[in-house]
Amino acid sequence: MTANRVGDSVGWDDVTLAASYGDQSATITIDRSDRIGIADGAPKAGPAEQIQYDRESGVSEKLSVQFDRAMTSGKFAINRLFAEEGEGDNNNEAGTWIAYLNGVAVASGYFEGTIKGQKGIYDIDTDGRAFNEIVFMGTEYSNGIQGDPTNDSSDYYLAGVDVSSDGSYAVNQGEVLRVSISELLANDSDADLDTLIIQDVNGLEHGVARIDGDYVEFDLNDDFVGKTEFSYKVTDGNGGFDTGLVSVIVNPAVPEAAVEAITLQDSTVKEGETLLYSVTLDKVTLTETLFNFSLTAENGASIYDVDLANLSFSHGVTVNDLGQLIVPEGVPFFEVYLPTVDDLEAEQLESYRLTVSNESALGDIIDNDRVTLDVDSSGDRIDTVHSMQGHGKYLWSASAAEIGQVPIYMLGDYNDAQGLNVSVGGGGDDVFLGAGDDYIDLGESHAKLDENAHTESNQQRAIDSVVDFMSGSDGDQLIAAAWGEDSALNTSTLSNAYIDIAHAGGGDDVVFGKGGADTIFGGSGDDSLYGGDGVDGIRGGTGNDTLDGGAGDDILIGGLGNDILTGGLDVDIFKWVDQDNALRNDQDIVTDFEVGIDKLDISDLLSNETSMQDLLDSIVIEEVSTDDVKVTFNNGLNTDISITLENIASDVSGLDSGSLTGESAHAIVESLFTNLPDQY
Repeated sequence: MTANRVGDSVGWDDVTLAASYGDQSATITIDRSDRIGIADGAPKAGPAEQIQYDRESGVSEKLSVQFDRAMTSGKFAINRLFAEEGEGDNNNEAGTWIAYLNGVAVASGYFEGTIKGQKGIYDIDTDGRAFNEIVFMGTEYSNGIQGDPTNDSSDYYLAGVDVSSDGSYAVNQGEVLRVSISELLANDSDADLDTLIIQDVNGLEHGVARIDGDYVEFDLNDDFVGKTEFSYKVTDGNGGFDTGLVSVIVNPAVPEAAVEAITLQDSTVKEGETLLYSVTLDKVTLTETLFNFSLTAENGASIYDVDLANLSFSHGVTVNDLGQLIVPEGVPFFEVYLPTVDDLEAEQLESYRLTVSNESALGDIIDNDRVTLDVDSSGDRIDTVHSMQGHGKYLWSASAAEIGQVPIYMLGDYNDAQGLNVSVGGGGDDVFLGAGDDYIDLGESHAKLDENAHTESNQQRAIDSVVDFMSGSDGDQLIAAAWGEDSALNTSTLSNAYIDIAHAGGGDDVVFGKGGADTIFGGSGDDSLYGGDGVDGIRGGTGNDTLDGGAGDDILIGGLGNDILTGGLDVDIFKWVDQDNALRNDQDIVTDFEVGIDKLDISDLLSNETSMQDLLDSIVIEEVSTDDVKVTFNNGLNTDISITLENIASDVSGLDSGSLTGESAHAIVESLFTNLPDQY
């Protein structure tokens, strides 16, 4: 069975065509090249008379192509579906298809446009399921709306369909096949021109066959799927007879689309901006599908920090009276837009978690309120801002970055309750503050690169300094550890114009590393520490801290509290170190661990005598939800650390039968950890 063979032009007479938009029929158009489009359907937003997705309604025009028998494979051609048509990079026009057998959806697929909208040929992959109809639709751009202000989205022509069949009849699981006797006898003939009749039918292994009037019914066993046969006996009424076999495909029931992953366009937004969650499905929805969902405030957020009244969705997704998402048929993914509120209140980091089915993602909201800066350094000065502990003062000194600039040397008051708001601009700066709730913006540490032959070596020196800063305990980084974690850092080996240094001291502090290489220590208190773009080393301290490395190869040490660690882009190391033999019962969370890319490092907690077997016996790995894996390390002495790795359960194997420890955990430990013992 072929309709408009891909590459040829033979018309569409061998198939039945139908078009619709919503619950209304639409007009089919066929141009002189036999390309099919639709007119009088969706409101015109792009080129007329193509198969168009309407962004405003979230509904696509539909083109149905029906065949006169069950098919099992094929391909189709699309024309005028453009790559790079949407806003942003790699944002292509796209379409979907759904294959049906007897009105029941059995498979679906997704395709994207080509350069300059040239003809693209795509496979109809149904995983062996039979079909007798395909419905083609448009859908939203491959990377979403991306702020596109227009209503013009994907549209295209169907330029050809080529399908094939092995001649089998087909039904869906649980259905009864009904074939007319005249159709079966059309395959038989008698040399004497005697009238043939079917005298007997047999369902053989997988069902019961019977004659019902002018039809043969084949009632399949309810649990059978796959390919089978029934037989029939033909007689001419004069002693002559023959036996025929009829091949039948039984399609298995197809599970509904499930949520595969949820990602954020930006994991962090400022107040007043919109959190954009993208929900990816494991297949194009076969029918209208319901998903349970929730939005949960975390990290001190409340319903007043988001604008739920303007919560919106792409792809025509809506919410029913039970609070479930209704996802239309033909949807490969959809976006959730959660506007945040600029409440003009100075706050710490707040978060909102979207959960759809069993998947979730956490978006962070950064306070957007104007900070009144106590220290505001302009240009590329090399700044030092140090609290003078016990004196209620801070000292700000800054070099001249340009000819004619005057160096700065200023003494100011430091409030141990309110803290200090500091922005030190570009260059490699050093900030050490006290017990208040401080705000530190380190700016770009590589704002002005040397124009000499040593630039690359200086960059490498900055990276080496970060690695050194992240070695050993917090106390190892202090001038006098006996004075406590809020005492001054030993920066003598770190300072250069290519690295920023911050020790926030006591209080609940917020530190932004911005670009370049940064070394950040939160000290005591519940701190929010952000590395930014570049290679960063971040230590949390004893509080319950939030660490975010941002882009770049970062090293994160949460410290003694219950911490939330986000590596961000690129290769990150999440590290736990010996904190001067302190009693450890950390309950930490890593939000974005990438198996095979990121690593856990607990080597500092191991003695030189620890063998690989000792380590394996000290670790328990278990799947604590459909998404998350928990790693517990207990050395039997003073350390009992729990590390929850969110959203990696599908990336590790072997946890189906329960928790793993000892040798059974060996393979997973090798994939998750670095700096493992050499000796076994």
